[in-house]
Amino acid sequence: MAGLGAQRPHLTLTAVERWYAEALRRNDRPADAVPILRRVVDDQRQLDGSDTPRARNALYQLGLALAEAGQLGEALTLLRAVVALEARQNNGSDNEDRRNYRASLATVLGFAQRADEALALMPRGAAGPEPLPAEPTLGQMMNHLRHARLLALIGDSRAAARVADEAAQRTDEAHAQYRTEALVVAAFNARVQRRQAQALALAQRAWSDSARPMARPAVQAAIAAELASALLDRGESARAEPMVQHSLALFEQAQVAPSPRSSAAWIAQARLHLQAGRTDEAEATLRPLRAAWEAAHPQSDWHGETLFWLARVQARRGDVQGQRALDHLAAPLLRASPLPALRGLGS
Repeated sequence: MAGLGAQRPHLTLTAVERWYAEALRRNDRPADAVPILRRVVDDQRQLDGSDTPRARNALYQLGLALAEAGQLGEALTLLRAVVALEARQNNGSDNEDRRNYRASLATVLGFAQRADEALALMPRGAAGPEPLPAEPTLGQMMNHLRHARLLALIGDSRAAARVADEAAQRTDEAHAQYRTEALVVAAFNARVQRRQAQALALAQRAWSDSARPMARPAVQAAIAAELASALLDRGESARAEPMVQHSLALFEQAQVAPSPRSSAAWIAQARLHLQAGRTDEAEATLRPLRAAWEAAHPQSDWHGETLFWLARVQARRGDVQGQRALDHLAAPLLRASPLPALRGLGS
């Protein structure tokens, strides 16, 4: 910036800024990377005069940073545009960029709980992944975990449990954090099927696993949120509260905004506020989450969950009209869910 900032757009400055932003993103600072990558995209387009492959890759990096920061609506728009742009530029021929872009889009669709769309981008889709080889690569293990969660989201509990268990069993000590992630996927699968005791046992195993501190902060935050949710479902609010606070602190450390990616933690926080009679705090917790769902996946059954708890806020206040309006919005989303835990809220 000192040497080349006055000459913007400058090819060397743009390249260095792109590398720096990627380093920020990989060090759990995606929100810090976003404004840098916006400049990179603008500069690259000025330098190239069109959406060249270099500009396409800059858009891709911006989409990833936005997704990791929880800004899923804009991230999905950008990553879908990147996938379409690559297809036009490469005339439909298979290549590494295409595979990477589609895998990343599937991951972000998973963050937004758009499981059907994500599975359509993955080999074998709803049929589940191929069994892991004798020595799975990092990519194969990550794909297995992604697939297990998506299967849980569409309600295929048996397949999700099988895939998550295989991942947990096959993880070697060099990549032991993926065992922890497999356990929390299994816990999530049990929770959405209303198998509360199993969900709590699995979530506790994931949190207590020796490899959990090796995982990235956002992953640890998700584990803490899953454990807190399981405790709340069992009526153990006193034990849930410190886990919620730990989860929210980890999401803040990882620069993840209130969003579908962090929704379990924010829902748990709102439930605790409601139990304590803190209606204003509960509403303040849920409103940013509602806006994030409306941007990323307004027809989601998980958006229905947020609306359900906002309705409970109005019920606690005695606002019958406000409660009914929110329940009217939530009920069809929840009733359409393939997941017993969410359908139960809408009944």
